Amino acid sequence: MLGTRIKQAREAAGLNQRELAAACGISAMAISKYERDLSVPSSRVLMALADALGVRVEYFFRSQHVALDKLEFRKHARLPAKQEKRVLADAREQLERWMALEELLPNEWIEPFTVPKGLLMTVSSGDDIERVAMAVRKACGLGTEPIVDLIEVLEENGLKVLLSEHAQASDFDGLAAQANGHTVILVGADLPGDRQRFTIAHELGHLVRAGALAVNWPRTRSAPAHRFAGAFWYRPTRSARRLGRSDPGSSRASSGYSSSSGA
Repeated sequence: MLGTRIKQAREAAGLNQRELAAACGISAMAISKYERDLSVPSSRVLMALADALGVRVEYFFRSQHVALDKLEFRKHARLPAKQEKRVLADAREQLERWMALEELLPNEWIEPFTVPKGLLMTVSSGDDIERVAMAVRKACGLGTEPIVDLIEVLEENGLKVLLSEHAQASDFDGLAAQANGHTVILVGADLPGDRQRFTIAHELGHLVRAGALAVNWPRTRSAPAHRFAGAFWYRPTRSARRLGRSDPGSSRASSGYSSSSGA
């Protein structure tokens, strides 16, 4: 367990074993042995590791362990593998702190997120996507006005929304995952406000698709999730205006949806 914690902190810091070893004044082989639990660092080395990795010594001995499952990354091809590891390690670190806080509460804070029942099972047009978005809004207890604090709304409905400073807007859009029974969305902390909120709603669209919509919303196409995001956050009439739609019947053209593209 200690080795896993050292590796996670190293990846979150964006360092390889050789770089961390140099910062601590030890060998890369020693770091490798620590991470594989073949050797235990001394208290002096633990303090050096904590300093180099920007964490407290207690971090290495936390009991919480987060496993990210059903991970859906929306990233650019140029996102370096090293940066991807930093994002994932940061997500685990934030979730561990969240779980530690929840352990202090006498009762479970909020029920985990589930996709609402009764949604359209077949989506064949942009208008269908907007209907799904409005059904999710209704399940979240929302009216028809734009959402002011999207993160608060989603957290009140059981989603965990994370903001990562390691998720650069130029290389990364967002991710959705399951973690220890919880549904997680992560986006970049440096995204402008409107883009950040739209990206969060976009990730929610992918979660809804994965949980309830079996056909006509391919995993690799983002246009339907864009349409969902606009409808869920702004409401349909406003999202249509933002997308430049003037004819209420032209939903396929405005959303990028077409039966030939599958989007």
